[in-house]
Amino acid sequence: MRRFSLALFGFVYSSLAMAADTLPYYASEDFTPHWVVADAAEIKHFHRIPDFSFTNQDGKSVTSESYQGKIYVASFFFTSCPGICPALTTRLSAVQKAFVHDDQVRILTHTAMPDVDTVAVLRKYADVHKIRSGKWDLVTAEQQQREAQCGMKLSV
Repeated sequence: MRRFSLALFGFVYSSLAMAADTLPYYASEDFTPHWVVADAAEIKHFHRIPDFSFTNQDGKSVTSESYQGKIYVASFFFTSCPGICPALTTRLSAVQKAFVHDDQVRILTHTAMPDVDTVAVLRKYADVHKIRSGKWDLVTAEQQQREAQCGMKLSV
C-alpha cells in the first residue's frame, strides 16, 4: 500500500510539475489537446488566426489589431436562429457580466448570415440582449471576405 501511495504521489507531483511548464494547445478540429512546452519550436507551426477586419454593431471597424494581446471568446451565430443561438447568447452574456471591468477579456461573435444580419440588425440584437460595445463585438462582413479572413468555409 505504501508503494502505491508513493507511486500515486509521484504521478500527481510530476503531472503538476508538467502543467506548470506546459500549455494545452488545440491544433485540430476535433479539439484534442496537445501538451507542449510553452516556448517549444513546434508552436510556431500550429494554426494561427489570420488578420481580419469586420464591421461591428456600431458600424465600426473591428480588426485583429483590436484583439491583439487580449483573451477572447470567438463564436458564430445568426440573429434569427431559433436553436442553439439564444442559449449561446445567454452563456456569453454571463461571460460579459463576469468580465465587464476586465479590459483584457472580450467577446467576438460573427454572424453566419451577413446578408440578413446587417449592422442595423446587429445593433438591435445588441440592444435587446444588453451587449456592451467595446466588450462584445457582433461582427459582419461579406461572406467571401469572412471566409477568407476566418480561414474556413461557413454555411448555414
